[in-house]
Amino acid sequence: MSTSTRHPIAGVAPSPTKGRPSPAVPDVSTLPDVATAEPQTSVFADTYDSPTLDADVACYKCSYRLRGLSPAGRCPECGEPVMASFIDRPADLTGPSQHWSRLVMLGLVTLILSTPGQMWVVLQMDFINVAGGVATRMNVPAPKIWAVPLMQRSLGHAPEWLGTRATWLTMLSLASVFLITSSKFTSDWNERPLSLRRLARWAPPLLAGGFLGFMMNAEGLYPRDPALPKYSIVGILGVELPCTLLLYAYLIQLSRKLDQPVVAKHLRYVCVAMSLLMFAACWVLWEGSRIEDYRKTYAVQIASSLYTALCMCVALLTLGALSRLLYALGVIAWPRSAVKR
Repeated sequence: MSTSTRHPIAGVAPSPTKGRPSPAVPDVSTLPDVATAEPQTSVFADTYDSPTLDADVACYKCSYRLRGLSPAGRCPECGEPVMASFIDRPADLTGPSQHWSRLVMLGLVTLILSTPGQMWVVLQMDFINVAGGVATRMNVPAPKIWAVPLMQRSLGHAPEWLGTRATWLTMLSLASVFLITSSKFTSDWNERPLSLRRLARWAPPLLAGGFLGFMMNAEGLYPRDPALPKYSIVGILGVELPCTLLLYAYLIQLSRKLDQPVVAKHLRYVCVAMSLLMFAACWVLWEGSRIEDYRKTYAVQIASSLYTALCMCVALLTLGALSRLLYALGVIAWPRSAVKR
């Protein structure tokens, strides 16, 4: 008659074994005491032992890069605990960062793709005997808010397809700015009423819309109209320069939050270079009547060549910085598909 051995803890008889030895029951006396046992080591024990974080982790709320911060500290942007970004969170907390980064990426790609169309419109515009030619009106062919192409609709006796396309491209670039400056959360009560994000978001539609209405009221212009240089100056200094500076200032702030100091530094160079080149273009347009007789001289031609070359270099620097920013956003938008270094 066989006796059944009961489990010392659960009190359940084990299933009978045929020809196999029963499993050994551990000695309870050898188990550590719960009251005096040390806590189990966490998977982030190495991180706690080190003075700063060595992991490339973004804050779950504001996407600020936490590398180099103390694990016991808080995010310098939003004030959330650093270790809160390591805890498994539901989709309603992890979702905003990914959805927001995808919206920003879509806006940047749309702004970049609309740039060749705006350049094509400016290159097709007819400016006869105007100092500076097309180079001053195109200035920096980089992703920005274009205003000079809106003048094309007012040239001639009736709107043509070129001016209509320029208007649609400007509307597309304004929509891209709205995507770039999207808020990560639907309600952020800590944001100031005149924050940089809101200024960069609402200044382009207000200024570009005002310039569009101004040009619609001045329909029937012709290429030799003496008022065209003044309209160009208003478009460059009143729309393109402030809107572009606000947008890139916001992108600089965004680059710092994403731990991209190189991108922020390059975008600062872009802002300074764009300001100087746009002011130079407006000066040529303003002094057009004085230097018009010297357009064919070697000095003016060399200066025009150098100006265009600098504009191209700034445009390439801008595209490179935006490409690196897109990659940083892509790591947040699709963390599993990020390229391993």
